[in-house]
Amino acid sequence: MSNKMTAWGVGPRLVFISLAYFALAAIVHIGNPGLFVMAQTLHIVFPVVGTTLIIIGLVLWVLAVREIDRAFSEGRLLTQGAYAIVRNPMYSGFIVFVATGIALWLRSWPLLTVPLVAGMAFKVLIKKEENYLEEKFGQAYLDYEAKVNALVPFVRFPRGLKEQG
Repeated sequence: MSNKMTAWGVGPRLVFISLAYFALAAIVHIGNPGLFVMAQTLHIVFPVVGTTLIIIGLVLWVLAVREIDRAFSEGRLLTQGAYAIVRNPMYSGFIVFVATGIALWLRSWPLLTVPLVAGMAFKVLIKKEENYLEEKFGQAYLDYEAKVNALVPFVRFPRGLKEQG
């Protein structure tokens, strides 16, 4: 195998990029909250939806962590549990749910860009993991990749509009 990979994959690099951008977005928000706070009209909706997304994301992340350690040490491809709904549940939990939930909970427009930047970083970085998995598991991984989206759970893209990443 030409590429070595840990169970954490590209996660540490993705977290570094995401947290650095989060810090920048938070500074922008704190520097001028009057300009960057979402409307007051639905003030109760934002924290409720944000909290719900954060909880979903943390549950997804915890389930994925519990599953990946054993499967990685046993050298098997994970396609059940959290990995049956999304190929990268740890990244999905953070990007799609937790980062979005924090932005909504704090009603911050700049923080709402964090999932977008993290998603772009994911698209660039994930290629290394995908290449590793394809090399290690061959057709089994390609079949799994064709059935389960990389980042957005439960979304089916029409034929020809395969999710990028």
